[in-house]
Amino acid sequence: MKKVFILQIAVVVVTIIVCVFSTKYIICYIHDDYDRLYNINEWTQDSNIKPEIVFFGSSEAMNSVDGDLIKEKYNKEAVSYTNTGQSMAEAFLFYSRVPSSTKYVVQVMRSSTFAEGIYINDVKVNRLVINGYQLEDFTMSLLNERTIAKLEKSLPKASFDIRGYLKNGIHGYLRELLEPGQYNETSNTYIRNAYMFNYERAPEEQFQMLLRTLQVEQKPTLEVDQELVESMRKASAYFKSRGIKYVVVFSPISSNATQLIQPNYKEVLDGLNFDFSIIDYTNLLEEDGFADPVHPNRKGAKVFTNQLMKDLFTE
Repeated sequence: MKKVFILQIAVVVVTIIVCVFSTKYIICYIHDDYDRLYNINEWTQDSNIKPEIVFFGSSEAMNSVDGDLIKEKYNKEAVSYTNTGQSMAEAFLFYSRVPSSTKYVVQVMRSSTFAEGIYINDVKVNRLVINGYQLEDFTMSLLNERTIAKLEKSLPKASFDIRGYLKNGIHGYLRELLEPGQYNETSNTYIRNAYMFNYERAPEEQFQMLLRTLQVEQKPTLEVDQELVESMRKASAYFKSRGIKYVVVFSPISSNATQLIQPNYKEVLDGLNFDFSIIDYTNLLEEDGFADPVHPNRKGAKVFTNQLMKDLFTE
């Protein structure tokens, strides 16, 4: 009986070890909501990609930027290094990889992002470590110690921490089965455009469900995170030293989601005296320019992109 028990323990241990060390080779075939992040990690290391404009931001930015329009109408190369749930710290990971061809780095965000601090989703950290992401000195200067420690974890530790990746992959597969055709397949793979949906307006049930998730109590004032503010100042100085203009653009918000914006945000941000430009597109779009309460549709993306090109190149 004792020998059987020891054998069972040994089998379990060996199975865990095999699973942990095989993760790196299996996970690349398992798709999830963060696939675009891993592509960004590859794109930003490709010396053949030489954009004039580089965009960063979360899903609102993914839907706002029409890189094909920038190329066709304005004859400028633009890339969209935007991805789902991209925090400011996540964008910071790739700032130092912006190539010398770049003239503008455009960070698309909500004004409320200034209150969110410096953090990166644990699942994304694990996938980046497995994907071979390496920190360098300037990037570490933009992050806090907690985030640096996460990104410096070992490959076995990251592989163990992400042990639920198969479940997440199956969840994404089932979502496509249950909601077929809603999500644009190229949103994770196309470097110029990351538009997420195959529709211009979300189905009413989905629209209302998202609206309910946004029914958060509005904070009366914008309380900025000073750590994040200082990192953005450093980023601006860094880009300036390289002859690159750093621009922050506030993403459009529909009239259904105004509770996400603090009423005094302009006053608070004016008081910070940033040395980089902030372009406020919070109220840029009419309601027919939105796919849902926070994501522009293709019509909205064209309005956003045309206005941005006008503001960037006629100043």
